[in-house]
Amino acid sequence: MKNLSSLIVLLVLVAFSSTFAQSELKDFLSKNHNDFNAEIQSNKLFDDEFYASQYIFLGETHGFANPQQVDFELFKTLNQKADFKYYIAEVDDAKAWMLNNYLNDGNENWLKKVFESWVNDTAQWANQNYFDKYKQLHQIQKELPKNKKFKFIGVDQPQDYEASNKYLNHFSGKLNSAIIKTLVQKLSSDLSSRNPEEIINSAKATLEFVNQNEKQVSSALKNDFNSFKNFLQNLSTIDENRDKAMFLNLENYITSNKLESEKMYGFMGIYHVMQTSYNSGEPFVHLLKKKLNGKSKITSLVGFYTDSNMMMPYTGQMKMMIPAEYAGQLWQAYPDFGKSKKYLPVPFSNNQSNPVMEKVEHIESLEELSAENSATLFKLSAKNSPFNAQNTFAEVKGMMGITLTNPADKTTDAFQYLILFRNAQPGIPLEL
Repeated sequence: MKNLSSLIVLLVLVAFSSTFAQSELKDFLSKNHNDFNAEIQSNKLFDDEFYASQYIFLGETHGFANPQQVDFELFKTLNQKADFKYYIAEVDDAKAWMLNNYLNDGNENWLKKVFESWVNDTAQWANQNYFDKYKQLHQIQKELPKNKKFKFIGVDQPQDYEASNKYLNHFSGKLNSAIIKTLVQKLSSDLSSRNPEEIINSAKATLEFVNQNEKQVSSALKNDFNSFKNFLQNLSTIDENRDKAMFLNLENYITSNKLESEKMYGFMGIYHVMQTSYNSGEPFVHLLKKKLNGKSKITSLVGFYTDSNMMMPYTGQMKMMIPAEYAGQLWQAYPDFGKSKKYLPVPFSNNQSNPVMEKVEHIESLEELSAENSATLFKLSAKNSPFNAQNTFAEVKGMMGITLTNPADKTTDAFQYLILFRNAQPGIPLEL
């Protein structure tokens, strides 16, 4: 009987503790949230500490339209208010070169070339909203004074060997040594044949020659010398872990261009912007944080979605999972998808009761403080925040799940802001 009484007391204490913790969480969130568009104007949560960050990253789940506009507004604000002039993109350096050309001359052929391989590969990046965002970025670049103009940094592994070859040709015409011309021709041939092992070997051989003949090659390439070296180093990381390669590419870019003190903003997939270890791996921003070792402040924002629709490739496994009859109903609801039938606007729920792609525990606490068809910002890292002592929202379960490698890590070890997108729309398939 005594043991039973002790058990009842314990269960009551556990229930009370859980209820108190949830009450504390909801109370904190109610005081630390704002509509994203209103926040851009009011700076209620984006305070001086936020703008003092040297690196700010926004993590999305690919396939939604709404994060593209949030990305645009956030970067525009950071550029205007805090002198952020470098935009780290989830593209390789060949595509970043094309994007920078587009920023400078407005020729949409550059932009179309960036998206061409994504369209051919039925990638989620191949959406009209993403394409239009770059047009918006070009428009503000045109209007910015010289001291505010920005530049894209491509940190990803090679995404398009044809684009890489085009970038290589940009350098090769300026090289006058017979030896390096032979090395570059071999590299170009390997890119055309799409043989990763041969590309790596050729890139390393060319890089070795460049390092041994730096004065000669530098004299020929002039301002393009650092870009050429970084390009060769990028090609040399094809067989590396992707996030490690992204970090090495950024590190090379910063060092070669002496940008150690510059402020930088990045927009990429949610996993890459996490500041601690997930799924027994090391995300890109986690590696950057380890390298900086507290010398510079990093802020990460992540997006979650509920009652939304996602643009998903309707290929391979998806065709096996989703019957043609249901696909037809989705195309009827979203006619833009029915034109090519390469993608589906898949319903995406993040509710506890009916998760389709993800499940984030206690997300209803965020929904209660947000409106339909909105993007609501939550600051989690304020003083005395419960998220400094617990990992609520830090893990995502389901098909697209990410799990903390170290269960003792807290939410703000991983990210400091959260954006809840309600009723987000799918990206619209791009037709070039």
